[in-house]
Amino acid sequence: MFPLRIAALRFAPEGRVVLDELDLVLAGEGISVILGPNGSGKTVLLRLLAGLLPVHGGTIVWGDAAQPAGRLAMVFQQPMLPRQPRLWLCLKLYSQQAYRSDISDSLR
Repeated sequence: MFPLRIAALRFAPEGRVVLDELDLVLAGEGISVILGPNGSGKTVLLRLLAGLLPVHGGTIVWGDAAQPAGRLAMVFQQPMLPRQPRLWLCLKLYSQQAYRSDISDSLR
């Protein structure tokens, strides 16, 4: 997966430039942090890397491949749970002390 190489990355939905000519190399050692003011494109960059948005120009290379090897996950800024009735029911019942053991058994 590493090194991650980004060259001349561009994202311009409907002609509005959000990221332009971004170059970055991450070797995979240590911790990397993306810092910037609100609206500077940090989340957009992460969504581009995760494949959730289309790249409008430039390249992203994961090691020697266009896609990362293995699984890739992203935690969104706003927490979300899937709208599955069974899951919501289990969570609601689990919050009530009397049903915790029954729900734990049924989820196994």
